[in-house]
Amino acid sequence: MTEHVAITNNDNEETQGLKTTGTSPDSLEHSEDSEVAMNDHRAKADMAMTEDVAITNANTAETQGLANTDTTPTPTLSQELIFDYFKEPCVSSHQQQQVPAKVENIHQSLMSHVSVDARLQTDIVRLAEEHPADVVLTLLCCAPTCDRAAAMMWKAIGTSGPALENALPTLLCVMEDWPLHRMCTSDGDNKDVFALAATLVIWLIVQVPECHKAIILYSSRLFVALLFHVVITTQQMPPEEVDNFWSACQEKHRLPSKPNRFVVQAMKALLCRLQCDHVVVAMERKCGWDMLLCAYTQHYAVGLLAREMLHALIPLCSRIALHLLRQLSREEPCWDLPALAFLVEVSLLVSASSLSCLPALCP
Repeated sequence: MTEHVAITNNDNEETQGLKTTGTSPDSLEHSEDSEVAMNDHRAKADMAMTEDVAITNANTAETQGLANTDTTPTPTLSQELIFDYFKEPCVSSHQQQQVPAKVENIHQSLMSHVSVDARLQTDIVRLAEEHPADVVLTLLCCAPTCDRAAAMMWKAIGTSGPALENALPTLLCVMEDWPLHRMCTSDGDNKDVFALAATLVIWLIVQVPECHKAIILYSSRLFVALLFHVVITTQQMPPEEVDNFWSACQEKHRLPSKPNRFVVQAMKALLCRLQCDHVVVAMERKCGWDMLLCAYTQHYAVGLLAREMLHALIPLCSRIALHLLRQLSREEPCWDLPALAFLVEVSLLVSASSLSCLPALCP
């Protein structure tokens, strides 16, 4: 440090010598006196600096030794991204396996709550947005009859458009797999879930005002799934396990004694959510809902329902017809006639519209 200071001073002197050559002759004597004074001042300053440096080095020797022991460079942004990239699959897999346990814990904690607080609401919605299949299947499994805590969780999901849009496909898969859906969550749990349990959830969610957009998005598939449940529960005796399950649901929610009557109730709620109250009223006036609950008149009631819906819901009926065509391949012979009744009504309207577009052949 002393040598460095000395070298710096020599360079300064040379530089100053160059600078003084540019001064006037009249001030030469004054400059020499000033230079002598300045040199004396620099010498004192150099000695003071040398002493300060020596003292500083002596006092901080231990500190410098500790500081120099950590020579690991701070990770740059690119290095951090690389670390996160290789860590992410393990973390996400571990988190995915924890989702069912988190859902069960939230459900258990809500058993003693009157309502869902803001924190739990946020947790439920976030889980449903990020892991919809695990949330839906776990909740259907741990609360198949949809107790009060589960109902609060389903309604919380219904208030969030993105969460409900992500959850509806899984609910529909369960509804379409009659009478039981074999579930498999990310934690390796395999259990059966009742298709009617998903229908019960749909009935609850449809009553949430904020669900409107997501329900419209899946309206045609929801209608077909509900119609299938009406047909299957009307024309076939439900298995004993389904019958026992429905008895528990009826007692808990004061629902109709027969599953098919409840599914009709859910279908009415769906049509009202789609602002099709006139269809519900027209079917009521023509005893269409009662005919829908009778195996011998069910196909006629489905045709009547199609005609009433075609008055103002042609795009929806077209999408329903496409889903019905896919469903005709099901191994349920009792399903074919009602499905064909709806398809015939839609095809008749399409044919009539096509004929009306043709030019008149006669004057």
